Amino acid sequence: MAPHAVYGRCKPLALVYVLYLVGCASGLNVETSVEPGGTVIDRMVNNEIGVEGEGEYSDYAMDGSTMDLVGVVHYCYLDASRHREPGGATTYYLEFSYTGPRELYIERRKSLELVIDGATPVVLVGQGEATREQDKMNKTYVESFKYLISVHTLVRLTGAKEVGVIVAGRDFVLNGYFVKKNFANYKTFVKDYVE
Repeated sequence: MAPHAVYGRCKPLALVYVLYLVGCASGLNVETSVEPGGTVIDRMVNNEIGVEGEGEYSDYAMDGSTMDLVGVVHYCYLDASRHREPGGATTYYLEFSYTGPRELYIERRKSLELVIDGATPVVLVGQGEATREQDKMNKTYVESFKYLISVHTLVRLTGAKEVGVIVAGRDFVLNGYFVKKNFANYKTFVKDYVE
């Protein structure tokens, strides 16, 4: 009896370890949190997109590395998230984050466009207020904004060959694009989190 009891306790730990390895192998990082009102948020994190004029990658030039490339000055992330309300409603967002030496100053609610395989841009509507910080020591600006996205558009991203990301700020327009890793991350996110 004792060996079965020990096996019974170890089995779930082994299963958790296997699931953790599967999650790591895909390269997708998802954090789950619960808001005070009970909304459960599953958010993709650190899904860095390419920025025109700065090479294909910035801080993940090599998988598993946090080494920065010389000359890279803008870092942009486009993370998908799922928000599940206690009553059962589910909403999806893209969360855009920017760090750079110039203030982007995202101010318009419809400031993010996705150009999927050269088709007419999909304009996403920002939700709430953009967050802004200035890091005076490193002389950088940090901004983020959350955009409502439909399930249909999320699914389109998984089957696309190329995706351009245009973010209109007050002082300049940032042009980004999906790299190979982004497509893989969105496919995994849609498979695991889109109902």
